[in-house]
Amino acid sequence: MNEQSPLSVASKLTAVSLVAGTAGIVIQILTGVEEYPMIPPGAVILLAAALLVSLLRWQWAPVVGVALAILILVGAFVTPGTGIVYPNRGRSVHSSARRSRCWA
Repeated sequence: MNEQSPLSVASKLTAVSLVAGTAGIVIQILTGVEEYPMIPPGAVILLAAALLVSLLRWQWAPVVGVALAILILVGAFVTPGTGIVYPNRGRSVHSSARRSRCWA
């Protein structure tokens, strides 16, 4: 008989984490974050990866989750308007310094 081996702990954790990432994207859409396409590619990619990790029984499956985490991290830094790299974008240092003196 052709029995499949059970998922490893790392594969289970990776699949659950990928589904949690998808839930995070859905929560962002439901709370009104702007500029999401009708079908968000991030959610589709994360769900597809979760299926891949949970259906394919090979030892390197958790690498898919690590690769996607790196891809999302890089995407957050290169996407304009995310506010991660330059949280004070649009305000000059001079106006911020003036505002802080008013509160002191």
